[in-house]
Amino acid sequence: MEDYPRLVRRARRGVCNLWPVERNLVQKWPWICPQRQLKLAAAAVEAVVVEVEVVVVVVAAAAVVAAAAAVVVVVVVVVVVVVVVVVVVVVVVVTLKMMMMMMMMMMMMMMMTLI
Repeated sequence: MEDYPRLVRRARRGVCNLWPVERNLVQKWPWICPQRQLKLAAAAVEAVVVEVEVVVVVVAAAAVVAAAAAVVVVVVVVVVVVVVVVVVVVVVVVTLKMMMMMMMMMMMMMMMTLI
């Protein structure tokens, strides 16, 4: 059984061993002898099925890549947020400690002056 794309190429080139009806079929899909029609229809369906399978595989691969990219983006965002929160907490704690130290120093100075 010949594959459909080769039949199309032969029909476009006008190869002699194609029946005239077969040549018409490839171009316009009119009535054709049932056996030939079945062969060509099966080949055409097979070609479409292969194309659909390729499309499904490509779409699945794209979905996997998109999911992986989304996971990477989420992980990066979470890491950045955690780092920012840690830095802010450290800065606030250090600032509060400094303020406490200053207050203690001031209190000590005031106590010393009072005594």
